[in-house]
Amino acid sequence: MKHFLSLLLIASLNIPTFGQQIDCSWVGMSVASSGPNYVQLYHAGMYLLWPREPNVIEWEITDFMGNIIHLDTTRGTVSTTGTMAFNHNVPPTDSMLVSAVIYNDSLGMACLNVDTLWWGGPILEWEITGNTGTNAMSARSPALLDLTFTAYPSPALENLYIDGPLERYALDIYDLNGRHLQSETGLLGETKVDVSHLAQGAYLIRLTSSSGQKSLRFIKD
Repeated sequence: MKHFLSLLLIASLNIPTFGQQIDCSWVGMSVASSGPNYVQLYHAGMYLLWPREPNVIEWEITDFMGNIIHLDTTRGTVSTTGTMAFNHNVPPTDSMLVSAVIYNDSLGMACLNVDTLWWGGPILEWEITGNTGTNAMSARSPALLDLTFTAYPSPALENLYIDGPLERYALDIYDLNGRHLQSETGLLGETKVDVSHLAQGAYLIRLTSSSGQKSLRFIKD
């Protein structure tokens, strides 16, 4: 009985109380279940933002050409489990971009998550890189992701050029299995990135600024 009460006390310390302002970095996403043409995503924010009833998540799934694969809105009602599922025809050789804005008007809070879905892992399923949320009170919509980033050339041999906005941003490069390979910080405007050390193949670039995040794909020759 003492052991049970101790566990209950520890659990209660991790539950936000009514009106408590939490940090957006708490509300990450994960894959609940998946198959080759099916993904179910879990969003922790539905349980962490109290009261739950006003919680709303606006989901947008696209490919890396910007084509919309799935749009959805989930709400924090009693029947909501914090998950969202969709079917798709994206082949395992490609990846998908997930954006989710969760907002709770009673808290005056909105958080943006942007992440990449890729096929792989130890048991071959859709995986997510596990990016945490950022504050999105200025724009409660995936339109926040319309950042002016472009990457060229693709294929790239030695250098990749990033044409970015005139605000500081960071760059991370991942392979299609989600392994982090390279980071650059403090970038501004057009930047040359040395990719000569990378093996031939496809890679994902995550670009992060104070306005949000954007993911791009390029080929290394």
